[in-house]
Amino acid sequence: MSDLISRAERFVRERHKGQFRRNGEPYINHPLRVSENVLKFKGSPRVSELAAAALLHDTLEDTDTKVSEIREKFGEFVALLVVQLTIDRSIANTIGKTKYLSKKFSDERKVGDWALAIKLADRLDNVSDFDIMDDEFVARYTLQTLEFLSVIENNRKLSAIHTELIREIRNKMDDVKL
Repeated sequence: MSDLISRAERFVRERHKGQFRRNGEPYINHPLRVSENVLKFKGSPRVSELAAAALLHDTLEDTDTKVSEIREKFGEFVALLVVQLTIDRSIANTIGKTKYLSKKFSDERKVGDWALAIKLADRLDNVSDFDIMDDEFVARYTLQTLEFLSVIENNRKLSAIHTELIREIRNKMDDVKL
């Protein structure tokens, strides 16, 4: 494991300390799995930075972390990816989360290919929890994910890694009986 990934992991462990996911597990497990997904699927010379950004992907939304702090500790590239992955809750609440995500992530000027790969790795982890989630959440999240994927597939040029992650997401959702 690179020094950058190790530092990012320590940072997110501290920042997400005491936070839990909807299913009751410690929140830290989620960014760790997203980072593992990125390491598994993304063959890039910048893989350490991508894995660090995957670890940090929710820190701006869910903790009191500032962009300047990420930039200072992990560099401009990682900070840029984290910003691209961060949801603007005021806009998402106004137009709806699904529409917001679809619009943002289908625009290559707002979200680059690397950030999209991390977002898809995030989605893959989220749908991997379906077997322990309540049916109402699974149904809502499945519809949101299907719409999101459809917009992405129809509006972006996808790389092989994007296509593979989307296939994995769809396979995970197909395994769930609604």
